[in-house]
Amino acid sequence: MSTTAITIGSIIKAYFLFLGFAKDPLKGPFEEWLLKDGFKPQTLKDGSKKALLLELEQLKSRFRNNLVHSIQTEDESGNPMTPLKTTELIAAAMIQIDKLRLIIQHDLSIVKNLHKPSGVNYVVARAYWIDDRGKKFRKFAKNIGSDEKVMEKGKIPTWRLDEVEKEIDRMMLNQYREEYP
Repeated sequence: MSTTAITIGSIIKAYFLFLGFAKDPLKGPFEEWLLKDGFKPQTLKDGSKKALLLELEQLKSRFRNNLVHSIQTEDESGNPMTPLKTTELIAAAMIQIDKLRLIIQHDLSIVKNLHKPSGVNYVVARAYWIDDRGKKFRKFAKNIGSDEKVMEKGKIPTWRLDEVEKEIDRMMLNQYREEYP
């Protein structure tokens, strides 16, 4: 074995020891993160989310399998895989899982925007997405209408909120399918 191979092996071991990975990857921090979806009970009972929940479980299973069993020394182009490239691939897989979780259960923000030229307040629903670094940012918005037409006794009717949520769900799923065909 060459000195270079021993040095690279030592660097990789030190890298994983530094991150605090357990000897058994299925008992380490990735497994803990995979198990903590954070879904509300009503989300898990929502029949319209069943296919997405199944897709999430398959994605998490593939992540576990790749983490434990796949030893890929070359990327798709035939270039050697570096520890940095391996880390980037793991991070990308984690972001994909987080995006799917966000589609399954997202926080919808309802805000009022004043259209200054007309003086009309519009009610807008907003939802977040996750960028390539794993950070949330506002991406999706649905104008519900002027507050005078939307609000009933100072509140937005439940049926209207349900419609808006379904539209935001479609937007998010379309974005996900575009990013992960």
